[in-house]
Amino acid sequence: MSRKPVQYPLIVRDLRDYMDAEGLEIRLTFGKKSLSETLYVNGEWEGKSYSITADINWRSGELKTTYMDVSELVKLLKTKNISEMTHKDFTDLELVETRDGDTSFYDLEWSEPLTEEEQEEAPSEWDMYNDGEISDAWYEFDGGIDTLTIRVGDYATEITE
Repeated sequence: MSRKPVQYPLIVRDLRDYMDAEGLEIRLTFGKKSLSETLYVNGEWEGKSYSITADINWRSGELKTTYMDVSELVKLLKTKNISEMTHKDFTDLELVETRDGDTSFYDLEWSEPLTEEEQEEAPSEWDMYNDGEISDAWYEFDGGIDTLTIRVGDYATEITE
């Protein structure tokens, strides 16, 4: 049985000094439309509640997490290149910034059926998205990380493919 070699041996070695440190921040930078965001939106129009889902494929963007510890990161860096990492490898990702996205909407649901007249007057999906409140967000990527930035204690480094 052959073991996969450590992907980033110098970084893994450096991080061993910070195994008990708190305050790890990992930033992921994306380009090439490899980051998508799913938003669950709730709102109200004319006394009727609605929910709608929006998918946005971002041209570029940045996510971060502060909810992983150094040992989890070391384990990840030992087994995967950043081009192999997906959203499933990170905990509690937060949006930092995005640029230029293509948005599509689906799963529009009303609390009660609209009359024909209401259907003609109802706001567009885009207006419902803008006027509603985001109740949850989900980020996905399968590879496509341009840069992974690591900060913990006085240590900082970047990994690029």
